[in-house]
Amino acid sequence: MKKRRNQSTIKRVKKDQERFLEALEKSMGLVVHASDSCGISRTTHYIWMQKYPEYAERVRTITERNLDLAESVLLKAVKNEDLTAVFFYLNNKGKSRGYNVKEPNDDEGRKIEVIIKSPLSQQQENILELE
Repeated sequence: MKKRRNQSTIKRVKKDQERFLEALEKSMGLVVHASDSCGISRTTHYIWMQKYPEYAERVRTITERNLDLAESVLLKAVKNEDLTAVFFYLNNKGKSRGYNVKEPNDDEGRKIEVIIKSPLSQQQENILELE
């Protein structure tokens, strides 16, 4: 009797895990949304992550796929010369080339405001010379 109950519990857990994984894919890996949509608590999800290596691996696969998607969108933006995307990409992927920009701080740890001005056009320089 106990063995039969244990087998039915295992089947139910596997079925619930499948439901949660489907919801996790639909929610782009956002656990709270997956939890709300399928009625399985986040706590249960995190327990499964620790207790079931196969489940944890499938969750990691979903996360990796979502990262791949986000990276492909970012690279499209870089190709379209979106400067925000270019700065983000270089700041995160170009560290070995010196592109890791950090906010400057003074000796006491306070942030220093840096203002970068673009070079003056020839017309602007001529106006300044006249003044």
